[in-house]
Amino acid sequence: MSPVGGARRFDAVLGALALAEEQGAVSLDDAADAVGVSADTLHALLEPVLYLDFRLTPRGGRIGEQINESRAFLLTEDGTLVVEEDNWLRNLVTEPPERDLVLHLLTAGLAYRASTFAQRRELDRALDRLSDALGAAVHVAVDTPPALGVAREAATRRRTLRFSYVKAGLAEPSEREVEPHRVFCNWGNWYVFGPEVGGGEPKYFRVDRMTDAEVADGTFPDPPDVELPDFFDLSDHAVDVDLRVPRSALRMLDADYLIRQTTDVEQQPHLVDVSLTVYGAATLDHLLLRLPGGSSVTAPHELAQRRDALAREVLALYA
Repeated sequence: MSPVGGARRFDAVLGALALAEEQGAVSLDDAADAVGVSADTLHALLEPVLYLDFRLTPRGGRIGEQINESRAFLLTEDGTLVVEEDNWLRNLVTEPPERDLVLHLLTAGLAYRASTFAQRRELDRALDRLSDALGAAVHVAVDTPPALGVAREAATRRRTLRFSYVKAGLAEPSEREVEPHRVFCNWGNWYVFGPEVGGGEPKYFRVDRMTDAEVADGTFPDPPDVELPDFFDLSDHAVDVDLRVPRSALRMLDADYLIRQTTDVEQQPHLVDVSLTVYGAATLDHLLLRLPGGSSVTAPHELAQRRDALAREVLALYA
């Protein structure tokens, strides 16, 4: 599955859930056709909505102690996206949400808006309503490259962008002036896409490698829509890992990694077998190092040796 950009992902999830809400139930294939992605892609994008319950924990209670839960949407075994009759998401329309829930939703929405260049009137209206319900101003700080504001301004005004650019592996910057057709975030990095002034094929420029950026005098017409290229597909770097970990580690793993399956360990209720996918060697090493005591790597077998070697390297730093 090729990764889908943040703005496109928002549109696909919003469209599919709106279709299910309107019809009460819709096949995953029909919903995928309606929003313009494959059924497998839509299934992956919807997983947080389909399989995560809304849980309430009492003040002062144990973390994870559940006193109430409610689903909003679910996917049946025959591939039908169904709206639950009484779900917390629908209830937000008619019932004032708890203050803690308002704050959580507002923070998530502000973080999303800060990380995408796309304008979403629906999101703006929702955030305004949440702010009014909270009765307080909330500021969410999201790390962005220094040149991002200038790049966004140039793209919005359809003006060329001039900057010094340091390519990976080079020490000396080069002077560039480009038509910023798109400014977008993908896999944690911000990019400007467009051709350099004077002609040539459009290129991708990392915004964090730009210095002395300024809006130049050149202009350009509205650019065509462009799909993200295949080189953003990280499937070639995916590693499937099987672990046996203490049950208490599930929360950490679920928050930071793509869990494919969990299985209870017979006669050892404090342990659970977890199958997950990580992308890239650095992410894999980080996972191996942060596994808590009592964890083991069950597959691939060579990763168990890799974990031991990493542990020795870290301990050697403090010897």
